[in-house]
Amino acid sequence: MNWLNPYSNHARFWLRGNLHTHSGEGLTQQEIFDAYEGLGYDFICLSDHMKVNRTRPPRHSRLMLLPGLEWNSPTGDHMNLIGFDRSLLEHCATEHDPERVLRIAARPSVLKILNHPNWQEPPHYSRETLASRIGRAHGIEIYNGLIDVLAGTALATEKWDYLLSQGHPTLGFASDDAHQAPHIGQAWIMVNVIRRTARDVFRAILQGRFYASTGVCFRRIRRAGRRIEIEAENADEIWAVGEWGRRLIRQEGARLVFDFSEHPTSYVRFTAFGRGARMGWTQPFYRMSPEGSGTTTSPS
Repeated sequence: MNWLNPYSNHARFWLRGNLHTHSGEGLTQQEIFDAYEGLGYDFICLSDHMKVNRTRPPRHSRLMLLPGLEWNSPTGDHMNLIGFDRSLLEHCATEHDPERVLRIAARPSVLKILNHPNWQEPPHYSRETLASRIGRAHGIEIYNGLIDVLAGTALATEKWDYLLSQGHPTLGFASDDAHQAPHIGQAWIMVNVIRRTARDVFRAILQGRFYASTGVCFRRIRRAGRRIEIEAENADEIWAVGEWGRRLIRQEGARLVFDFSEHPTSYVRFTAFGRGARMGWTQPFYRMSPEGSGTTTSPS
């Protein structure tokens, strides 16, 4: 993972996908495939609770499927485990202790995402609990669309900034968490890949080559030395956000240029705001390599 510039290896394709969708709780698998394909998605994960689906999209479908599940406990520990070793994922589904699950899944071939940290029914992850686990997980859901209609808040960027500011490099994900048809298409990630294959998508996610969105599309994410240029084709305003969630720059329009030499922050990330409630989030850029500054790195 290149925390100086997650987007350094620019590839040809940007693919849209959702990593958090449930079947059998109001939606059949065929309804899910049809809905996401109709919206132009390229990949999804059927992350059913404590169960690995061995199904595949229909032959004629453009969708790629990333195998995974949502592991959960009654105390509020929910995490997505995604990877191609289905036997390992099924082993995790038999466990009930989150620490043991993280030990079993402690390998880069399993993508580990801590889900909806601001869900309050029951209360999920505190900042301190997130900090104790993020060194063994890759990231958190900074936006979970389902929580907009449940107890809590969909947006969790304040906990993202807490982790980043405490020296825990953390990837930010946006997901539907779809259980029923109205939940589909609320939030997604855009992944930069060389080839249109499920394994290429998976590798790019592990390397942080993606951004999260609820409707804003980034056209350019480029770093050269200390300068970072951000352009979003449908943004009305872009923010540069640094340590502890401080807004460092507020720029109206669709383009922003940030220079680390002008701002004493260890990292910067960018939020773009579009029409209505549409938003988009880049992954964080560090001033210097986290490995060289005494901070820990995520298991990528």
